[in-house]
Amino acid sequence: MQYFMELPMRLATVPIIAFMGEETFNGQEYDVIFCTWGSPEPDARYDQYLLYINKATHLCEMTTYTIRDNYLPAPRNFYGTARYWDFNDINGAKIPFRMDVQASDPSLEEKYVHRFEIRAFRFDAFNLNALYPLPELQRLGDSKQE
Repeated sequence: MQYFMELPMRLATVPIIAFMGEETFNGQEYDVIFCTWGSPEPDARYDQYLLYINKATHLCEMTTYTIRDNYLPAPRNFYGTARYWDFNDINGAKIPFRMDVQASDPSLEEKYVHRFEIRAFRFDAFNLNALYPLPELQRLGDSKQE
């Protein structure tokens, strides 16, 4: 679940970025940006993302993404959408305090599979050692194990 919060930091290193055009959704205009690793073609090792950047606020308010690494059997073209709401300024960063995760595209605004709500947010407030209680295990950080 933390991946939804980590998405902006993870996509900061994405090597493949392409402008896909403009789209209007619920009366709001968006620039649509494609992001992935590996190659632009579908690849079982890497997810692909469409970021919807609000043309007025310049905030990423939605992302549609493939779900390649799923713990349940799923169709090859399985994808979801995360919608970001209630942005708050935390130390100069805009943090969405509500995230709705939908199966497939964002056409059904009130239908979601998961809803994440943040009540309080601080940077670097979590003890990193609590994430790695077994010192003999390698710390993977942002990398995926192949």
